[in-house]
Amino acid sequence: MRFDPAVRKQIMAVSVGTLLLAVLMIGVFLVIGKFEWTVLTGAALGSLTGIANFVLMAVTIQKAADSVQPFTPEQIEEMDRREEEAEEPLTGSFTKGSTMSESARRSQRRIQLSYALRMLGMGAMAIIGAALPWFNTYAFLISLLFPTIMIRVIGLMSRKGG
Repeated sequence: MRFDPAVRKQIMAVSVGTLLLAVLMIGVFLVIGKFEWTVLTGAALGSLTGIANFVLMAVTIQKAADSVQPFTPEQIEEMDRREEEAEEPLTGSFTKGSTMSESARRSQRRIQLSYALRMLGMGAMAIIGAALPWFNTYAFLISLLFPTIMIRVIGLMSRKGG
């Protein structure tokens, strides 16, 4: 799948930022004297899990957006006709502004299913990262948060024009 250039840029920014935060976290473990090899594996597993979650979200949203079809002229005419015939203003599923096409509904369901599956996957990885002795639980769980932190930072920077 080819990503939109803006999506590709976001994925790269989140990935690079996540890895930089993981290196910073490893440095903190070194400074406080708690470093061991499981910190590296925990940070790697947590960072890669978070990045994979973000990439899967981007893929799902781009596919959903690409598959949404606009209303046909006939559908718009039908909505206009129903609005004119109604004695009271129509609300809900009969108004143009709030009606979703069938392709939009399918896309919405695809996004909801993707979210549920990604959260299940993240939960499974959290159990693996916390249960297995090869991963430092704290390094793993902290690094899972790094993509979210980067998304927020990028959002704040874009609002301020940075």
